Amino acid sequence: MGVERDQAGWEMLETIRFQIEIANCFVNSSNDVVVTTMSIDEMRTRYPSVPWLEFLHKIFPSKEYLTIEEKLQVYYPYYLECFTTLVNNTDQRTIANYAGWQAVASSAEYLNEFARNLKFEREGMISGCPIDSAVARVH
Repeated sequence: MGVERDQAGWEMLETIRFQIEIANCFVNSSNDVVVTTMSIDEMRTRYPSVPWLEFLHKIFPSKEYLTIEEKLQVYYPYYLECFTTLVNNTDQRTIANYAGWQAVASSAEYLNEFARNLKFEREGMISGCPIDSAVARVH
Protein backbone atom coordinates (compact mmCIF):
# COMPACT_ATOMS: atom_id res chain seq x y z
CA MET A 1 0.00 0.00 0.00
CA GLY A 2 1.15 3.56 -0.56
CA VAL A 3 3.26 5.11 -3.28
CA GLU A 4 6.94 5.70 -3.91
CA ARG A 5 8.44 8.81 -2.34
CA ASP A 6 8.87 10.59 -5.71
CA GLN A 7 5.28 9.80 -6.70
CA ALA A 8 4.01 11.05 -3.31
CA GLY A 9 5.97 14.28 -3.74
CA TRP A 10 4.53 14.82 -7.20
CA GLU A 11 1.01 14.11 -5.94
CA MET A 12 1.43 16.60 -3.08
CA LEU A 13 2.55 19.23 -5.59
CA GLU A 14 -0.57 18.49 -7.64
CA THR A 15 -2.78 19.03 -4.56
CA ILE A 16 -1.00 22.32 -3.87
CA ARG A 17 -1.53 23.38 -7.50
CA PHE A 18 -5.20 22.42 -7.20
CA GLN A 19 -5.61 24.45 -4.00
CA ILE A 20 -3.94 27.46 -5.61
CA GLU A 21 -6.27 27.17 -8.60
CA ILE A 22 -9.29 27.05 -6.26
CA ALA A 23 -8.00 30.23 -4.60
CA ASN A 24 -7.50 31.84 -8.01
CA CYS A 25 -11.11 31.04 -8.92
CA PHE A 26 -12.23 32.86 -5.79
CA VAL A 27 -9.89 35.83 -6.17
CA ASN A 28 -10.86 36.29 -9.81
CA SER A 29 -14.55 36.15 -8.95
CA SER A 30 -14.44 38.32 -5.83
CA ASN A 31 -14.03 41.48 -7.93
CA ASP A 32 -17.17 40.59 -9.84
CA VAL A 33 -19.95 40.28 -7.29
CA VAL A 34 -23.02 39.55 -9.33
CA VAL A 35 -26.13 38.32 -7.60
CA THR A 36 -27.98 35.95 -9.87
CA THR A 37 -31.22 34.19 -9.01
CA MET A 38 -31.41 30.66 -10.36
CA SER A 39 -33.56 27.65 -9.72
CA ILE A 40 -31.87 24.44 -8.66
CA ASP A 41 -32.86 23.08 -12.07
CA GLU A 42 -31.09 26.00 -13.80
CA MET A 43 -28.00 25.31 -11.68
CA ARG A 44 -28.13 21.64 -12.68
CA THR A 45 -28.22 22.71 -16.33
CA ARG A 46 -25.51 25.35 -16.02
CA TYR A 47 -23.20 23.35 -13.71
CA PRO A 48 -24.10 19.72 -14.45
CA SER A 49 -21.15 18.14 -12.68
CA VAL A 50 -22.63 18.99 -9.26
CA PRO A 51 -25.65 17.04 -8.00
CA TRP A 52 -27.23 20.22 -6.64
CA LEU A 53 -30.43 18.88 -5.11
CA GLU A 54 -28.59 16.10 -3.27
CA PHE A 55 -25.85 18.51 -2.22
CA LEU A 56 -28.31 21.04 -0.81
CA HIS A 57 -30.23 18.32 1.03
CA LYS A 58 -26.94 17.32 2.73
CA ILE A 59 -26.21 20.93 3.72
CA PHE A 60 -29.77 21.67 4.82
CA PRO A 61 -31.14 18.33 6.05
CA SER A 62 -34.14 20.00 7.66
CA LYS A 63 -35.14 21.45 4.28
CA GLU A 64 -36.38 18.19 2.80
CA TYR A 65 -39.00 20.09 0.85
CA LEU A 66 -36.42 21.59 -1.52
CA THR A 67 -37.34 20.91 -5.12
CA ILE A 68 -35.65 21.66 -8.42
CA GLU A 69 -37.93 24.71 -8.78
CA GLU A 70 -36.50 26.29 -5.60
CA LYS A 71 -34.87 29.66 -6.36
CA LEU A 72 -31.43 30.40 -4.96
CA GLN A 73 -29.32 33.54 -4.97
CA VAL A 74 -25.89 32.88 -6.42
CA TYR A 75 -23.43 35.59 -5.45
CA TYR A 76 -20.40 34.43 -7.41
CA PRO A 77 -21.51 32.68 -10.60
CA TYR A 78 -18.01 33.05 -12.06
CA TYR A 79 -16.59 31.11 -9.09
CA LEU A 80 -19.03 28.25 -9.71
CA GLU A 81 -18.11 28.18 -13.39
CA CYS A 82 -14.40 28.28 -12.65
CA PHE A 83 -14.60 25.74 -9.82
CA THR A 84 -16.72 23.22 -11.71
CA THR A 85 -14.45 23.50 -14.75
CA LEU A 86 -11.42 22.98 -12.50
CA VAL A 87 -12.94 19.93 -10.81
CA ASN A 88 -13.99 18.45 -14.16
CA ASN A 89 -10.44 18.86 -15.52
CA THR A 90 -8.56 17.62 -12.45
CA ASP A 91 -7.58 14.02 -11.84
CA GLN A 92 -9.83 12.37 -9.25
CA ARG A 93 -6.80 11.19 -7.28
CA THR A 94 -5.67 14.81 -6.89
CA ILE A 95 -9.12 15.78 -5.61
CA ALA A 96 -9.11 12.84 -3.18
CA ASN A 97 -5.61 13.76 -1.97
CA TYR A 98 -6.74 17.37 -1.52
CA ALA A 99 -9.78 16.30 0.52
CA GLY A 100 -7.60 14.02 2.64
CA TRP A 101 -5.05 16.74 3.22
CA GLN A 102 -7.78 19.20 4.24
CA ALA A 103 -9.02 16.69 6.81
CA VAL A 104 -5.51 16.24 8.24
CA ALA A 105 -4.74 19.98 8.17
CA SER A 106 -7.91 20.82 10.07
CA SER A 107 -6.74 18.50 12.87
CA ALA A 108 -3.04 19.47 12.80
CA GLU A 109 -3.18 21.48 16.02
CA TYR A 110 -4.16 18.28 17.86
CA LEU A 111 -1.42 16.19 16.27
CA ASN A 112 2.31 15.99 16.97
CA GLU A 113 4.93 18.61 16.13
CA PHE A 114 5.92 16.86 12.91
CA ALA A 115 2.33 17.08 11.59
CA ARG A 116 2.01 20.73 12.61
CA ASN A 117 5.29 21.55 10.84
CA LEU A 118 4.06 19.83 7.67
CA LYS A 119 0.93 21.97 7.75
CA PHE A 120 2.93 25.21 8.14
CA GLU A 121 5.41 24.25 5.42
CA ARG A 122 2.57 23.42 3.01
CA GLU A 123 0.83 26.71 3.80
CA GLY A 124 4.10 28.47 3.01
CA MET A 125 4.32 26.72 -0.34
CA ILE A 126 0.77 27.75 -1.20
CA SER A 127 1.16 31.37 -0.12
CA GLY A 128 4.57 31.70 -1.76
CA CYS A 129 6.09 32.65 1.60
CA PRO A 130 8.06 29.62 2.79
CA ILE A 131 7.88 29.22 6.53
CA ASP A 132 11.11 28.28 8.26
CA SER A 133 10.65 25.08 10.25
CA ALA A 134 11.98 26.89 13.34
CA VAL A 135 9.15 29.40 13.01
CA ALA A 136 6.66 26.56 12.49
CA ARG A 137 7.80 24.95 15.74
CA VAL A 138 6.81 28.09 17.67
CA HIS A 139 3.20 27.75 16.53
